Amino acid sequence: MVAALPAPVQRYFLHAIAPETPLATSVKLKMQGQFRLAQDKPWLPMQAQEILTPKGFVWKAVIGRGFQFKGADYYFNNSGRMQFKMWGLIPIVNVDSEDIHRSAIGRLAAEFIWLPSALLPSMGTTWKVLDDNTIQASLQIDGELVTLTLVIDADGKVLQIFLPRWGDRTENKTWAYIPFGSKCEAELYESGFTIPDKTSAGWWFGTNRYNEFFQATIERAEFS
Repeated sequence: MVAALPAPVQRYFLHAIAPETPLATSVKLKMQGQFRLAQDKPWLPMQAQEILTPKGFVWKAVIGRGFQFKGADYYFNNSGRMQFKMWGLIPIVNVDSEDIHRSAIGRLAAEFIWLPSALLPSMGTTWKVLDDNTIQASLQIDGELVTLTLVIDADGKVLQIFLPRWGDRTENKTWAYIPFGSKCEAELYESGFTIPDKTSAGWWFGTNRYNEFFQATIERAEFS
């Protein structure tokens, strides 16, 4: 399935998916880490579970200590939504719009590093090589063209990913495509898949405006 791809792309896939591994169509993740609502806000403890498929995701999280936010982000069938409540009771975030849908598509594409089978050419992804350690995937998700760039090492391990993602982290809060990315510091091997484990993510990736808001370690990954 990857024999016709350029050598650096083959290197990524042969590292991420061991030969003869049954190709997963979903992964269930359990993670813990830290989350912050803005760059000037404190980091809060986070525990979350996620189901990720080529068509969408559901991310359920508990953020904070005594003052807790509970809720979920999801995207499926060209529809995205964010719903969070204080202590699971008092609504504080409930958004559903075209902008949220488009932003969620970017998040879905970025998280395919946790489900590498979703990036195979058989899923409609086309690949090109920028240099020996930088590869770029182009894919369509519900009509939205996404360009995802991966920085890999000599073994094919993912070090960074980045893409233009629709968001409102601009000075005047207007929506635009913003550099978004993630750094990957460790790996998890499970059921023939090797995926990034210790990750951090933020807006304005690769610029002096970088705003990191997410840090997580994968505690468990179940592929099916």
